[in-house]
Amino acid sequence: MAVAATVLLIDDDEDFCASIRSLLEAEGYGVVTAASGKEGLRKLAEVHPDVVLLDVMMESTTEGYAVSGAIKVGAVPVPVIMISSVEYGPAELFARSEEMEMIRPDAYLTKPVDVAKFLDTLKVVLARRAPVPK
Repeated sequence: MAVAATVLLIDDDEDFCASIRSLLEAEGYGVVTAASGKEGLRKLAEVHPDVVLLDVMMESTTEGYAVSGAIKVGAVPVPVIMISSVEYGPAELFARSEEMEMIRPDAYLTKPVDVAKFLDTLKVVLARRAPVPK
């Protein structure tokens, strides 16, 4: 079976990563995980995923936003879906920030994950991404 898309999951919660990996692999996705923003950015360059699933709070309470910003200004931007226990997304937290567009994810979901909404969001984000040059 061909892999539908490659997902880079950046989250320091091992249990969450294991459950999301299991769900996505059952749906035909390839999954690579990273436990920190630094490791995630390294794997991003190695793997060239189709989408990044990104936690907000890891080694710091805003690490996910820094990672999202690094991805957005990278040579080949990749869609980012933030999944966090933080109820308020970046639009609410950084409403007045001039740099908002540099950290804004393509979608924002909260934990615990609504599986149907998560899978639908993933499909929508993947469908609208720009083709990556090979």
